[in-house]
Amino acid sequence: FISVYSTKKSIHHPNICNCEDFYNLMLQKNVTTIPDGPLITLSEARNKLLKDISIISLTKLQVDALINSISQEMTLIHGPPGTGKSYIAKIIIQTFLINKSVILSRKISSPILIVSYSNQALDKLLEEVLPFTSKILRIGHQSVSDKLTKLHEIHGYFKEKGLFPSEIYKYSRESNKIFPSILLENIHICSKVDIIGMTSTSLGKNFELVQILAPEVILVEEASEMFESHLITSLGKLTKYCILIGDHKQLRPKVATFDISIKNGLEVSLFERYILNHPEKCVQLNEQRRCCLELFKLISNVLYLDLKNHCSSNIKGHVLGCDSNIQVFNHSFREEGDLFSKCNSFEAEMSVALAEYLVRCGHREQEITILSAYKGQVDYLKRILQESNILRDIQIQTVDNFQGRENDIIILSLVRSEKETIGFLSISHRVTVALTRARRGLFLIGNINHLGEKSSIWNEVKSYSIQENIISNKFNLHCPNHKNETSFKISSSIDFKSASCSMICGFKYKNCGHTCKRSCELSHLWHEDDGLCTDPCSIKCKFGHVCSGGKCHGSFIPCPLCQKIVKELLLECGHILKVFCYRQEDEFFLNRCTSIVEESLPRCGHVIRRPCWNKNNFICEETCGKVLSCGHECELKCHLNSNHNICEKSCTKIYLDCNHTCNMKCYVNCPIICPKLVSKRLNCGHVIENVECGKKVFCTERCNRELICGHGNCKRFCYECQDSVLCDQSQCNEKIRVNLECGHTQTIKCSSAIKKCDSKCTRKLLCGHPCTGICSDPCDNTKCDALIETNTLSCGHVGLKKCKDQNKNIPCSELCQGINKICGHPCKNRTCSDCLSGEIHFHLSRTM
Repeated sequence: FISVYSTKKSIHHPNICNCEDFYNLMLQKNVTTIPDGPLITLSEARNKLLKDISIISLTKLQVDALINSISQEMTLIHGPPGTGKSYIAKIIIQTFLINKSVILSRKISSPILIVSYSNQALDKLLEEVLPFTSKILRIGHQSVSDKLTKLHEIHGYFKEKGLFPSEIYKYSRESNKIFPSILLENIHICSKVDIIGMTSTSLGKNFELVQILAPEVILVEEASEMFESHLITSLGKLTKYCILIGDHKQLRPKVATFDISIKNGLEVSLFERYILNHPEKCVQLNEQRRCCLELFKLISNVLYLDLKNHCSSNIKGHVLGCDSNIQVFNHSFREEGDLFSKCNSFEAEMSVALAEYLVRCGHREQEITILSAYKGQVDYLKRILQESNILRDIQIQTVDNFQGRENDIIILSLVRSEKETIGFLSISHRVTVALTRARRGLFLIGNINHLGEKSSIWNEVKSYSIQENIISNKFNLHCPNHKNETSFKISSSIDFKSASCSMICGFKYKNCGHTCKRSCELSHLWHEDDGLCTDPCSIKCKFGHVCSGGKCHGSFIPCPLCQKIVKELLLECGHILKVFCYRQEDEFFLNRCTSIVEESLPRCGHVIRRPCWNKNNFICEETCGKVLSCGHECELKCHLNSNHNICEKSCTKIYLDCNHTCNMKCYVNCPIICPKLVSKRLNCGHVIENVECGKKVFCTERCNRELICGHGNCKRFCYECQDSVLCDQSQCNEKIRVNLECGHTQTIKCSSAIKKCDSKCTRKLLCGHPCTGICSDPCDNTKCDALIETNTLSCGHVGLKKCKDQNKNIPCSELCQGINKICGHPCKNRTCSDCLSGEIHFHLSRTM
C-alpha cells in the first residue's frame, strides 16, 4: 500500500478511477434503501454533490471528504466533535455499497472492513449502515445494540447448548489446526457478506483471516486511538481504499508503560502522524451541529479556534433551573486518594446533588452524565448514588470511557486540588474530550485556580470563564417557572435542600385546562399526569349539572354518574322515590320502590331487610344459634331441620394433671393424655422439645457423668443410669493392676471381676519340695513330681523315682550285667528289671 509509506506529497489514485461513467451518487437524506440512478464520471461527481447539498445534508468540506474517499487510496478525515465525522462515514459506506460492483475488481466478492477502537463506536456505525444492507458480520466482542440482536442467532444456539464463549473460542482454534477446511469455509462465509465490523483488538487477533480476505475498502473510525501496528495489519497489497476518520486532538493510543510509550513514540498514532506531516492530504471538517451556542463559544475560543457553528445548534433548549448553560464552580476543598487513584468527596456530593436538582427541574436521568478523569472518583460517586432516592439510571463514567459518546448535560468533576502536579488533567487530549461531550449544558466542579496555575489549557478555560462571567464559588440557579422572581445561590450540597420556590405554580394542565394553584416546589414542576390537578371538576352532564366527582380527573377519565336529585315520586306503597339525574330516563327504575323495609320470616321468625319492590321468597341468612349438647351454638345458616352440624369449635375441657386445654375439635373425643406439645425438663437436667405433655419420655441424651471408678465419663443413654449420682464401672474398659491376697498382681479391665490367680505357686509341699501347681489351687503332696534317689530296689541298684511314688515299687531301668544260667554268656540289651523277671541268669552283682 503505497500511500502509507510514501514521503511524496502526491496522492495515488486507484486504477479504477481511470474508467469513465462508473459512479452512482443518487444519495438522499435519511435513505433506507440503495437507490438506482445514472452513472457519472469522477469529474462530474463533486458538482452534482454540491448541487444536491441541501438534499443529502452535507457541507462543502463533507463533499470533499466523500470525493477523496472514492478517488484516493488514502483519505484522512478529521475534525472537532459534532462536525459530522460519523455521518460522512455512513455516506461513504453507502456510496461504496451502491458502486460495489464496479469498485471491486475481483471475481470473489470482497467485504468492506469497518474498524473502530471501541465497541460503542463500532455498534453505532453499524446501526447507521444497517438500513443499506443486512449482510453484516460482527467479529469479536458481541454488540449490545438492540438493532443488531437479530444478527446474533448463532450465539443464542450456543447459549442453549450450554457452551461458554471461552469454550467456543478454544474449540474453534483447535478445529482450525486439525481441520483446515473449516477455516476455508469460514473465509467463504465472510466473503459473502457486504460489511465486516471489528474493533482494533479483534483486528490483531484475526490477522490471518483479514489477510486472506484482503478487503479492498477499509474504513477506520476513532483512528486517533489506534496503534499504528494494529492499523497496518489490516492493509494488504489488494487494498484500494483506506479511509481514516478521527480527531487527533482527542485521546491517543493507550500504552501500559508510560516510559516505553514516550521513548518509542507509541502514543502517536499513524493518523496523527500523517496529519502533522501531510496536512494538505487531509480533509478537516469545521462546522459543528452538536452543542448549543454557549458551548460552541467555549470550544471555539479554547480548543478549536477555526470551528464554525451551524445555525441548527442555536435552537437547542436551555438547561432548566440554571442561569447559564455553562457554569464553572470554583472551590478549594482538598482531594483524597493514594498513588493509584484520586477522589474528592466535596465534588462528588455536589455532583450528585446537582444531578438530583436537574431531575427535579424536569430533566430525565438519561439526559445527564457525570464524568471524572479518575476511576477512584467514579467509584465514590457510585457509592453515594446508592443512597439517592431520585437517581436510578444516571450515567457515571470516566472521561476515557466516554470518548466518542455525548449527552445533553455533562457534570464534570475535576478532583485535583493539591499543590503538586495535576496528573491526567494536564493532558490536553483528555481535556478536549471532557469539554466536548455536552450538547446543552456543561457544569465544571473543581479548583480552577489551581488547575490554571499548572496547565495552560486550564488557564485558558479560566480566562474565558471570567470573561463570560460563568465562574463562581456558587451555582446560580432559579425556579424554571419563575425565572425572574427567584434566585438560588448554591455553595454546598446542603444548600440544594433550600432551592425551592414558594410561589403559586401556575402550570396549565393539558387534559383539563386548569392551572396548578399549589406552591411551586421543584418536586412538582414536571406535571405529566392530570391526576396532580387539585381543582374541582367543572364538566357538566347533558342536563347541565356540574360533575359531583370532586377532584379534577381530566378529560381522559369519564365523570361518575350524575347524583343530582331532579324529582321525588310518591309510589303506591307510600314510599317516596328520589330520582337521580342519571336515572330520570330509566323507566324500569321509576316503577320500582328502592326503599328498604323489614319483614319477619314466617318459618323461623328472623327479621330480614329487603327492597320494597322485591316480594319474592327470601332465604334466611341469619345464623342458626341452636345450643348443641356440647354447650356451643350452631353456626350454620338458619335451617328448619333438627340435624345440626357437628361442632367445629375447639374443645374447652381441661386436663387436671397439667391444666392444659384440649383444643381438639369439639366433636372429636378428647385423647387420654394431654396432646399439647411442650418442653420437658427431666430429672437428669436435659430438656426435650416438642413432646406431648402427657407422654412419658426417656432421656436419649448421653449420660456423660463421671464413672464411679474415676476413669472417664459414662457413655450410656441417660435413662439407663436412672438417678444414680455416679455411674458404675460396668462399661469401663480401662486396664488396671490388682494386688491379690497371695501377693501376686493381675491386669484386668476395670469393669471385669477379679479372676483366680493363675501365677505359679511359690509355696513348699510337706515333703519339702516346691509346689508346681497354680497359686489359686491347694498344694497336694501326692502330686509332687520331684525326683529322689532310692536304694531299695531288689536288684541292689540305686534308682530315681518321683516323690509321690516313693512308697511304690518301680522297675530298675539299669542295663542288666548278669550271666545267662544256661549258656553262661553275659546279658545284653536288657534292663535289670526285665532279666530279673525272667530269672534265666545270674546277676553279676550277686556273683560279685
